[in-house]
Amino acid sequence: MPTVLIDSVPFKHGLFGPALSDAVVRIKTAKIITKSRTNDLLKSIKAADPVAAAHFRDELINGPDARLVSAIVANKKLRPDRRQTLEKCLLVPTLLDLSKPLTELVPVYPKAKKSGGVRMIHNFGLLHRTSQDMVSRVMGVYYKPRYFQFTERGVHAAVKSAKAALGAGHVHVARLDIENFYPSFDPEKLASELPLPQEVVDNVVLGRHMKVVMDQEQKVSHAGSSLPHTLNDLLLLARLGIPLGSASSPIVASHRVSQLMWLHRDGVTLVNYADDFLLLSSSVKLLDKAVGGLTAVVAKLPGGHFELILKATSDAMNGFDFLGHSIRIVAGKLITSPTEANTNHIWMKITEIDEQLSNLVYAVGKNGKYDKQKALTLLARMLAIVDGWSSAFSECDDPKQMVEPLICGVKEWAAKLEVSPDQIKQAIEPYMEYKPVDYALGH
Repeated sequence: MPTVLIDSVPFKHGLFGPALSDAVVRIKTAKIITKSRTNDLLKSIKAADPVAAAHFRDELINGPDARLVSAIVANKKLRPDRRQTLEKCLLVPTLLDLSKPLTELVPVYPKAKKSGGVRMIHNFGLLHRTSQDMVSRVMGVYYKPRYFQFTERGVHAAVKSAKAALGAGHVHVARLDIENFYPSFDPEKLASELPLPQEVVDNVVLGRHMKVVMDQEQKVSHAGSSLPHTLNDLLLLARLGIPLGSASSPIVASHRVSQLMWLHRDGVTLVNYADDFLLLSSSVKLLDKAVGGLTAVVAKLPGGHFELILKATSDAMNGFDFLGHSIRIVAGKLITSPTEANTNHIWMKITEIDEQLSNLVYAVGKNGKYDKQKALTLLARMLAIVDGWSSAFSECDDPKQMVEPLICGVKEWAAKLEVSPDQIKQAIEPYMEYKPVDYALGH
């Protein structure tokens, strides 16, 4: 089946000649219109014009152009084996009816948490992901991050802020997180807190009536964890709060945290990333008061029932971990490095891909040929993970030295496969991006 590049990502299609050209033009036009509607929504909010805001918000949820743009965005992020055809994307605007539950099945699977218990991960398809992208676009206009929020700015930005606080003498630290954050959202309370129609909150943000099934592709070990052991228990758990794996859940969660009734306190710094919180203070007394104050205001967050748990307290001289970083002051010098778990994780991921490449290239048939495109895809995944990991840990000491062996491995394979750096970069797709694992986020 032929493919066409949409935003540098290959989409399979059965269109030819004028039909394909018309589809490409339609997508470009839809992007222009959607961008304009998004700007119009922002202007109407700033002008305090609720009637205009409601109109443009509706256009960004129900308008065919916004739906098409979101379908393209959602499809790009799917793995190639799950990516839908261009024709299916073009049909999405007419297939969605957000006044009713989406009929698309949602595979889910359990993932053990470091702290015990389990979280259910949702593996959404094109229709759900399209709807979630539309919600994210609207929520992004309404969301105004507070000075202490770093989820959208990245792990490295959060760590940089923590290091700056240490430099200012805030050397006493407490690490906290919201227990079962996503499942703690209350369906009855959340709708009134979001700038979205009730049915959109129910069917997209919460997925209250989504049809969940166990994901048969995932091989997850339950050993040593306190998992519910029945299928019904797991599927019920998958319905709690807002779903993990949804494209809209992070922005909804950040929008709620931005409502935290937290005011700046002298001698105290607050750093927040997702449901992880770090308090840094100039004294133990101030730190204790800040922990109590933060716990109280988190409990009052509208939209759910949230409980902040104190995970650890320490000081910079003894060191502490935050977002996969080990931070400590040694002989007056601030030392920042990846935790051992994160170092092991990146090497494990790269080793897996290296073995796949070796099996592909060296385990060839009698003709000595191998699938060069598949090899390029594997190498692109390797580079994407290395680049993403490098960005996430760029606040560590000597970040170039950390990844130099990994970069050398990419270069060696590039030479063996006779591909250029540009070819590798062009082969990188959105689904290949590096994602911090649970222990990197302190869960």
